[in-house]
Order: sequence, then C-alpha cells, then structure tokens
Amino acid sequence: MPISYSYGGYPRIEAELQWGTKPQNQIKTIFDTGSIGFWTLGPNSTINDGSSARYAQGPCNKTVKNFYNWPASSTHSKPEAVKGGIGYSYGGNGKLVSGNYHINDTISFGNTKYPAFVNQQVSLANYIQVAQLDSNCAIPESDFDHSILGLAPFGVGGSGIANIGPSFRKNLRDQGKTKSSSFSMWFDKPSSNVKDTHTGTALFGAVPDKSKYSGELVRVKLNPPQEAYVGYYVSLPSMSAKQAKNPSSKSSTIGISDKSVKQCLLDSGTGNDMLPFIGKDVFKASGLINYQSPQGTSIVAWNGTCDSIPASATLDYTFAGSTAGKSVTIKVPIRSYAGGQYDQLSDIPKTVCGLSVEFDEYGSCVFGAPFFTAVFAAFNDDKKQIALAQGGVSTGAAAGTAGLGSEGIANATDGVPDAEQIKQAISSIINLARQHNDTLTGDENCSEKLKIIFVQHDDKDPKDPLHHGKPTWNLVFQPRPGLDTEMLVSKNVRDTFTSNPGLAASLRDEGIANLVFVGLQTDYCVRGSILGAISSGFEASSIVLLQRAHSTYDDATAGKSYVQIKADVEKQLMDVGVRLQDWKEFIL
Repeated sequence: MPISYSYGGYPRIEAELQWGTKPQNQIKTIFDTGSIGFWTLGPNSTINDGSSARYAQGPCNKTVKNFYNWPASSTHSKPEAVKGGIGYSYGGNGKLVSGNYHINDTISFGNTKYPAFVNQQVSLANYIQVAQLDSNCAIPESDFDHSILGLAPFGVGGSGIANIGPSFRKNLRDQGKTKSSSFSMWFDKPSSNVKDTHTGTALFGAVPDKSKYSGELVRVKLNPPQEAYVGYYVSLPSMSAKQAKNPSSKSSTIGISDKSVKQCLLDSGTGNDMLPFIGKDVFKASGLINYQSPQGTSIVAWNGTCDSIPASATLDYTFAGSTAGKSVTIKVPIRSYAGGQYDQLSDIPKTVCGLSVEFDEYGSCVFGAPFFTAVFAAFNDDKKQIALAQGGVSTGAAAGTAGLGSEGIANATDGVPDAEQIKQAISSIINLARQHNDTLTGDENCSEKLKIIFVQHDDKDPKDPLHHGKPTWNLVFQPRPGLDTEMLVSKNVRDTFTSNPGLAASLRDEGIANLVFVGLQTDYCVRGSILGAISSGFEASSIVLLQRAHSTYDDATAGKSYVQIKADVEKQLMDVGVRLQDWKEFIL
C-alpha cells in the first residue's frame, strides 16, 4: 500500500484510498499504528465543531463533500447494521466518530502500480464531533479527518476497545490474503526540497529485502503499560544530538526530563514526536531553539527557514535490543520535523521554521509521524516482536510492487497474497526433483531423470516490471549451471510454447510426455502455457497443475479475489482434461 507524509497542516502518515468500482475520488486516510478500527465517511455525513468542551456539540455543522459513495460502486456488499451503532474516539475523547453500518468493497489507489484490496470491510461513519473552537465556523470540512485505518494489533492490551473493529489487518488474514501477522512500513529517501511529500510503502504479511533499510534490522525491547492499552510500545530509548551546522561536532547525550517514563508509543497517526527529554539539553547540543512569540506561542524551532536546515542534521534515538548487547540507532533528520504545522500562525515569522517535536514531556512518550519517515519498522503480533532499522534510505515507492525488492515477482514482498506459502511449495517441489535426479547416476538411469524447466518472462515493454534487467525480472529460483536436467526458457508472451516453437518437439525427442506446472501467474503464464502445451500436442490428461503451488493477484476491475480467480482457472483447465493435485500429495 502506498503511504505518504505531506507538508502543511497537521501532517501525519496517510494512505490515499479510492473506494469502489469504478474507483472514486481519493480519500486521505490516516495510517494509524495507534488505533485499531477502520472507518470512512459515507453519504450524508456531518462534521461538528466550534466548542472546546468534550462531549458537547458546537455551533458549526459542516457537510462532508468528499466521501465514500458506496451506492455508486458496483462491488459493494450489502451494508450490515451494527447493533448499538459504531463509535470511535481519539485525542482523549476530543474527536468522536459515529455511524451505523459496516460494508465491504474494493480499495484501490491513484498509483495503479499497487494492487487493489478486494472485499475489505470498513465502518461507514456519518458524524464526527471535534472539540475545538472555530471562529465564524470558518475551518473547511476538508481540514478534518475523513477516514482512519487503524493498524494496532486486534484483541491485544486488555482495553475495552481492543476487540472493536473492523480491523483491516485481521480482515486480510481472515480472508487468507496474508498468512503472517507481520506488517512493515518504510519511507524512501526524502527530496532535497523540504516541502515535498515523503513517499513510502506498507507491506502486509511480510518484510521486504534489505534494500529498504540500512544497517541491521534489530528486534527491540517491547515495554507495554501495566494498565490496559492500545498500540505498540517499546522501551524508552536514549537520545543524542550534535550541532546541526557542524556534522563533525561531538555528539552529546540528552538528559531525561521525567525518569518515571519507561516506554514510548509508536504512533504514526500522531503529528508530533512528544518526548521526555530535556529541551535545554537538545537546544544546546543541536543548535535548535525554543521560539517564543510576543503573543505567547512557544515551539521548538530552527532559527532560519525550513529550506536552510542541513540535510545531514539529525536527532538520534538509540533503542535497546531484545537480545543482550544489541541496539539500533534511528537518525531522524531535523528536516523530517519541518512539516509546516505552524506556517499558518501569524505570530511565527517566516524566518523561523517551527518543528513537529516537543520536549520536556511528563508522563508519556510518543514517537509520531516524523519519526516514521526515518525508520524502517516491522511488526509481528503473533511473536510479539517489533524490529527497527534506519529507514529513509531506499527508492522504489513510486514503482509500486515493481519497486519492492530484488527477489522477483514470486517474493512475498511483491503483493501475491499467499506468496510465502507459494514460495515454500515451489521450493519443496524443486528440491525433491533435484534430490531424485542426484541419486541417479550412469547413462542407464538417464530416462528416469526429471527435466526441470525454469520459465522467465522477458517483456518487450520497457515500462513493464518484467522487462529485461529490472529487479522484478530476476528469477526467484535459478537453474543449477552445467546440468542438462535443468534449463532456462525465456518467453515474451503468456504461452511458453508459442514463444518457443521448438520446445514441444525438443521435449518429446527426450521422451518427455508428462508435464507438471507450478508458478505465477495463474490466469496469465500458467494457464497460457498449459493450454499452449495441449495445442502443441501434449495430452491434457498427462498434464498436472499443482494446487497451492500457483497464484495470482486480486482483480479489482472484475471484482474478483485471487482465490476466486485460481478456482476459476483450475475449473477451466480441469474441464479440458488437465489433472489437479495438491502439491503436498504430489511430493509424497
């Protein structure tokens, strides 16, 4: 899923979701590791504000203009009434969200290089009440949250809301689209323009390759509160800083303002880092300032324009590892804190850059959205693990699944829903075939050896992720060199046999009459090559497609999940005489 961190307003980590079929307008959705539920505003929604009192309606009612118009979608489920209604609260009950229904539909993205999520459940909210003053009701409805996607673990922490969904991640797993409770998120290298949007990626059910972070990925100490909680908590790190304008200066350790604080919440849905470190120590060590305006505004700031902040200037946080002697330091660029949060305040001069970080916090510690722009974070709920590494070093977010890693399209990092299981199955099948061949020696046993054919698609379109030389063109499984039992075949259309006119005759010349197929994608290369084999003279009854060893993606346009597509293709092939067999039964 593409995620972003934009300059201006109260910036947080967001995902711009398009609901329905045909995809509707993008809705900015807070990508929130600090909450569980998933909701979006639907038709006839109202946002109320104008009173600073919690639980009290204000005088301002704003009609929501950009919402999920579910009746206009061709793929929505029937809305399901929720007994007692739905309700969410945020910011110490300063924001209350309510509605009456759950509904399922397709989620897609403006960047179509990311696959759609089919049949995802969400709460339909129709009323938001925000405790804030609003002079003359002038704040536009577009400034308020229209959707929040909670990512915190479902059913964990003992809170009364721990089991209140819908949970997006739980839904993915319940549907079989992810097999693991893990998810990871990271941002690419930032632009040289401090006001440009940070772009990143969230990956569900897996962790990408090492190109998305630098240094070691370290499991850190978890330290949740003793009382009920929601979200991900780690032990309080140490902090250090050096002079921003002098990268070679000595780093100084920052003192702790409240030594009773032992843990920090990792909350991508919060706009500020709020930290229990001594502010005056930070200012002395880094050169940052505590700017106080004549009107009384007090903020952490850079004494200069945001563009003048050196790209090399960082605030550094060192987290203890869960393994003795291990630790990881996350260097957050000071530029990541320059989110434009204070640009609209008339008492902050343009020659001062307000920063989205607060020090001298008492009673709590929160690492918010600015921190997430600089960290690679991987979470595994089943194992109760959080691993961190230095982020903000990669590229590829704009390329979607093609930019996710170097292991190719069958890797779990590229969005095939059951990738880990598929990879394990194919690996087991290849290893068994190799073991069989390796036990046969001498010419008299040649006829008993198995031919292992690795098919590599080489697309003619330079923009295609499977174009020659691109990271996703690389094979996950490679033929062993120097063996006539293993061969590489290239193709540039779906059907391997059409792309290689002499292949069928060559196989028959070797006495090969039976074919077994595994791989990607079910509805393209796999189906195309099986039908091509039949057209080339192989008997359909002599062809086996191994179930749970082939896969594909959801088809948002057709409104079909990958499970349904696989079932449709298997039925089509079975109808023409192809045999189906579970891969585990086959290897037995």
